[in-house]
Amino acid sequence: MRLLDDRAAQRALTARLRSNASRALSALRAGGAGRVRGKVLGLQQGPVELRVHGWVRQGQGASVVVDVDGVPLGVTRPSPDVVVPGRDEELRLHPDAWGWELRCRHDELPEGEITLGARVVRPDGLVDDLGSVTAQTRAERQLGTLDAPQRGATVPAVFDVLGWIRTDAAIDAIEIDVDGGQVVNARLYSAPRPDIAGLREDDPWSPLAGWHATVVLPPDDGDRWHADSPTSARTVTLTTWAVARGRRHLLDTRDVEYVPIDRATKDEARALAVRGSALPVERVARRGHAGVPRVLVANHHLGLGGGQLYLFELLRQMAALGPIDVTVLTEVDGALRGRLEDMGIRVRTVGAAPPTAVRYEEWADTLTAYAAQFRPDVVLANTAGCFWGVDLAHRLGLPSIWSVHESFDPELFLRHYYGETVDEWTRGVFYASFARASAVVFEADATRDIFRHLADPRRMIRIDYGVDLAEIDAFVAEHPRAQVRARLGLKPDDIAFVCIGTYEPRKAQGLLTSAFLEIADQFPQARLVLVGDSPNPYSAALHQVLAEVPGSSQVRTVGVTGAVYDWYHAADAFVLASDVESLSRAMLEAMAFGAVPVVSDVFGTSSVVQDGRNGMLFDPTSVASVRQALTRYASADAAERAAMAEQARATVDPARDSKHYGLEYRMLVDELVADPETVDFARLQEEVRALREGRRPGTGDDDSSTAGEPEPEPADVAGGQDR
Repeated sequence: MRLLDDRAAQRALTARLRSNASRALSALRAGGAGRVRGKVLGLQQGPVELRVHGWVRQGQGASVVVDVDGVPLGVTRPSPDVVVPGRDEELRLHPDAWGWELRCRHDELPEGEITLGARVVRPDGLVDDLGSVTAQTRAERQLGTLDAPQRGATVPAVFDVLGWIRTDAAIDAIEIDVDGGQVVNARLYSAPRPDIAGLREDDPWSPLAGWHATVVLPPDDGDRWHADSPTSARTVTLTTWAVARGRRHLLDTRDVEYVPIDRATKDEARALAVRGSALPVERVARRGHAGVPRVLVANHHLGLGGGQLYLFELLRQMAALGPIDVTVLTEVDGALRGRLEDMGIRVRTVGAAPPTAVRYEEWADTLTAYAAQFRPDVVLANTAGCFWGVDLAHRLGLPSIWSVHESFDPELFLRHYYGETVDEWTRGVFYASFARASAVVFEADATRDIFRHLADPRRMIRIDYGVDLAEIDAFVAEHPRAQVRARLGLKPDDIAFVCIGTYEPRKAQGLLTSAFLEIADQFPQARLVLVGDSPNPYSAALHQVLAEVPGSSQVRTVGVTGAVYDWYHAADAFVLASDVESLSRAMLEAMAFGAVPVVSDVFGTSSVVQDGRNGMLFDPTSVASVRQALTRYASADAAERAAMAEQARATVDPARDSKHYGLEYRMLVDELVADPETVDFARLQEEVRALREGRRPGTGDDDSSTAGEPEPEPADVAGGQDR
């Protein structure tokens, strides 16, 4: 009986050996002798967890065992749905490959250099070694990360860099060094990070822990403000530093690959045909009726933003100087439409300029024929995005004024405005508009310097805009400040820091709040009021932070309101932390109310605010610099604050009265309508400066001979009869 059992066992063993040999031969035939069956690729480190990833051929039913320094870490299964970062080309060589990944926590791996190995166990019992790689792990309490772009990723000439920080690590700034030369400062507390918020419940700032920066690669000739992007593909090295307590800590160094985007115009022949087939538009004679200038306005939006209010006040002041016929073509409708129509201004919504050649030409062709019926004398384009207004004037054979408020590199502006969809045709129209405009107007020299190379500098002029001082004076006279503050819930001894602006990363309410909360305990009477709240992800993340963070009882959020004068009047200090701002209208209004500007030193701000005299300046994107400025103001005694408030008011009154820039524009319109070829911009600006300063043009002295005499009638000044 035992012999029979032994023979049966031998037969079973032989059968198993034959079966295993058959499976092994089948696997060998399928894979091919010496062919790669898979690979372990490396380690990706996220804010809380890590991913070991790789790929394997013929992964159906297989399992992958991962080890670290020879010690098993875990088991995972391959799947065709797993994305293997940065290995697209390699996987194309093996179309039957499936990706795999194993996730683990930071504390499951040792810190430092490790060896990651993997083996695949197939359904037939065969085991393949997938090799090993070395990787460097970081400590769990890292200061932050750079999430994008990934190592080896392809980037265009303008690209975003994203990451997050440990908000309990006292990080003041993030600096990104591009190729060891260009340094870009990131916006801290600017990107909602729900992924971090869900994993770091011990950190109340984690919902807003994301940072963001935009890199603009200079062209091949190295000219930072040249109109062209680099033409040659190359490797770009990004080195990211965290600045904390005055020391720089390396976060990451990685290479990415710049590849020029093909912006070639699609259907260029068809676009040319559309432009060539446009019906001829009659070139209307200027001053079409009774000598009243007809102004056609190209505008982006009629909401309650800075650029929109700039236009509204400008048109109001120009109308006050004499009869004028205005038609506004706007891309987007908004709250200002009714107020414009109440002034007798026609408003038409025309949609946005398309980004590609044929669609742009069809749109512009229709718009040109439509605009011609208003028989304009001159076109006024408001904001950089309304370059199409200059193109419209060019097609109609009219002079044009282009008011550019944006302080962006031209390529960065196009990226923000159109994304990656703009083609070379429409891009070319944008750049050509600088040369075609009769005058390009800026509100700050620093903004003009960005675009100076794109047109004749003599036609690129600065016009200092202003605010309605008479209206502000009337409000102050009718509303005692103490009563306004009491109605808003502010105590007499509260120090009210008021920030007015829509909640968005550029306005940096998150960074401002972080800096304020660092001094809140030191100054319990200080209050931060953030006016301009509206539903969006950035606002939601900030509210989530304020619901948990200590000291938030000293911070108040206020929605978008029509009663903004109340907050200007109640403010002790007006705070603005924007990192991009040509010259804030809200800041000028606040100064007219006597609020001390505590603001970021960007573009035109320092042309108005002198640190320590009529306000305080701080570096944009730096928590430490904002904190120091807030501390300086809160530490000042009442006499120092009152002196700065008096100087702030004196800075804008009368120099920044909106009637001045209304007059300058009206004079410019009249000159262009009379003869656009002979306008002397230098003489025109000198005349306006003289009027602002109360002196005779061409002299540095007060015009004492006319002191006390009545000013010329506005219509005479506007008509150029008496200047």
